[in-house]
Amino acid sequence: MIGDDAEDYLARTSVKWLHKLGLNVMTMSPAKKDYGDHNYPLERIEKAIRWLKTSGNQKIGIVSASTTGTLALTAASYFEDITLTNCNVQ
Repeated sequence: MIGDDAEDYLARTSVKWLHKLGLNVMTMSPAKKDYGDHNYPLERIEKAIRWLKTSGNQKIGIVSASTTGTLALTAASYFEDITLTNCNVQ
């Protein structure tokens, strides 16, 4: 959950870097250029976790920056499948 939309440079660069490390990565974004946290329902994260698990991923972490840090911490507290959280909350 880094960046303002799926085309955000920081989000795309982060995904590429993590892929080079051999990790499977999924990025989330709100509606295009909508900075409101209401566009990140926890159900989307739950659905992503389900997809990752059915795709063979055994360990799931969540990374975020800025305002989405609060959402990442909330998601990690709700879903026990998230075993790593890296947040930069300002």
